[in-house]
Amino acid sequence: MPTSRQKLKVFSAEDALTKADTVNKEGFPAFSQPLKDQVAQMLLTNLMQDTFYANGKEQTEDAMKLHAAMFKEDPVFYAKAVKYARNQGMMKLQPTIGMAFLSTLSTKKAEFGISKLFIDVIRTPKDAVTFIELCMAEGAGIRKGLGTHVKNMLRKFVAHKISEYWAIKYGPDLTRIIRLARPNLVQWTKSEDPQIKLAGRLGLYLVGAENADITGLAQIEAYEQLKKGIASPIELIKTGKLPHEAVTGIIKPTQDVWRELFLQMPTLALVRNIANIQENGLLEDPRIMAHIQKTFSAERVRKAKVLPYQLFMSFLTLTPIQRVVSTYLYKAYETALDASLLNALAPDGRVLIGYDVSGSMGSVISSGRKRTEIVIRYIDVAAIFAVVLTKLAPDKTVALGFDDGLRMNAFNPLDTVLTAVSKINTPGGGTQLDLPLSWALQNNQKFDYFVGITDTMEWLGSGVANLINQYRQHINKNLVAVLVRIDSYTQSRPTPQNMSGVYYVYGWSPQVIEFVSSVLSGQLRNLTDRIDLVSLTD
Repeated sequence: MPTSRQKLKVFSAEDALTKADTVNKEGFPAFSQPLKDQVAQMLLTNLMQDTFYANGKEQTEDAMKLHAAMFKEDPVFYAKAVKYARNQGMMKLQPTIGMAFLSTLSTKKAEFGISKLFIDVIRTPKDAVTFIELCMAEGAGIRKGLGTHVKNMLRKFVAHKISEYWAIKYGPDLTRIIRLARPNLVQWTKSEDPQIKLAGRLGLYLVGAENADITGLAQIEAYEQLKKGIASPIELIKTGKLPHEAVTGIIKPTQDVWRELFLQMPTLALVRNIANIQENGLLEDPRIMAHIQKTFSAERVRKAKVLPYQLFMSFLTLTPIQRVVSTYLYKAYETALDASLLNALAPDGRVLIGYDVSGSMGSVISSGRKRTEIVIRYIDVAAIFAVVLTKLAPDKTVALGFDDGLRMNAFNPLDTVLTAVSKINTPGGGTQLDLPLSWALQNNQKFDYFVGITDTMEWLGSGVANLINQYRQHINKNLVAVLVRIDSYTQSRPTPQNMSGVYYVYGWSPQVIEFVSSVLSGQLRNLTDRIDLVSLTD
């Protein structure tokens, strides 16, 4: 096999592209996407921000049109897709917009429980505030104000989900929700249900009621003592398990205070604060080391639903020296990355992976916070997926990077995930999605599966649809293709809708790996079919 960047002659075949009914963002022949696929892709990828091919305004307008169209055509599928995107896709904004649309359904006419769906989709007070703003925004055109039904759902949200921790961390958001929903807090305090009773007490505390009673609420008492400065911050953090956001808003922490805050952090907060731990000189502190190793365990990472790219982004915030010398930390990140991508099945045949490294893959998905300029791009997610999928069966898998040429042997399958992903970091060149299959065809390499990880904006070559047909004709008539779309350009796809044996999946969460691995193990089912199986009653 060649060991460097290689350009190939592509088999010419125009049959598939003559049936193209649209063009992609580059003006290359393409095919219309079914509405359900467009909506699934939008829910799982659209952040309404600037990308290589579209600005934030265009992304927003396209997304709102898709929400409205799917809601009108099939509200049941739409509800399932919204639930799937929030819980399996781990997206927030688009599912929240979807919930705003779905909240306009009549509870008597709806074929599913709106209130139950609300609890499944609106997971945090931040989600609830975004939902409220969408409902009340005149320009959004979703609904006119909140209404009795929405206020009832917000009351149930507060009653069943509020905690002392939430009251401290999300105090202003919860206060706003309570003032808008106007629950009978006094009546709640008389409930025999301990959770409802707690909700009433915390609600009265948050709105500043004279009859608020926080006696026995250990976290709230500790928080109030911290605000008044009448006790040691370290002791209060210990006894009250106070969130770092609340503490740093009241005092300027010393190193000892930071240590206690880090020791209280849940998994995702710790992942996001690794740079902060480093800045405070605590990465080699024995207690912090033990906490990181415990918190980055497989069980906790899966429970916290930490995204693979969030872990990689956190790792990049370490200094290059720290990444090498902190062997315990490197191992902790490896454990966490593996855990975030579990539930993957080994393939039952040979797999060809083509991962896109073209210029448009430099589009940013997530930017670092405050002290870091680290960003996560399409190419970083593509690299993570390519490496992990290769590691499922390295002896059966060939992974090729492509732009307008091939990048051969970019990483060693025996490398750790972090090492391998770090080697795939420079996007550039045009997009020729058919190149990996062209290489396999010209070198008479038989594969059972082709996985393309890409933004699908091909504009060179004969088109991947033609190469799939060519490969099936000359090498393996049963080739199955899976296209992993990281992009949010929903209007087109590179293969015809009715092309058999081609499956699409969208997004950046572990559900992508689970989907692809299930197809590679012979479980052939479209993503939209899987969404159709989502229960709206469980």
